[in-house]
Amino acid sequence: INSNDDISSSDNDSLHEENIEYVEASPHDSELVSLEAAEIVIPEVEEIEDDNLREKLLNVHLLIANIEALKDNPT
Repeated sequence: INSNDDISSSDNDSLHEENIEYVEASPHDSELVSLEAAEIVIPEVEEIEDDNLREKLLNVHLLIANIEALKDNPT
């Protein structure tokens, strides 16, 4: 007997429709996020051999620089 045969489709569907709890998400503590981000080791762009990955990382660095510039000098 296959164990999947024991579960009927109506039982399986009811799992998705009942007993769903919704909770309000709170924003991350910026200090905690900063500490977590500080632990991530990102290789220097020049060390990355994959051209697509290097280009995407450069774009991320540019985006971060733009965000920091806007944060420092809001318009």
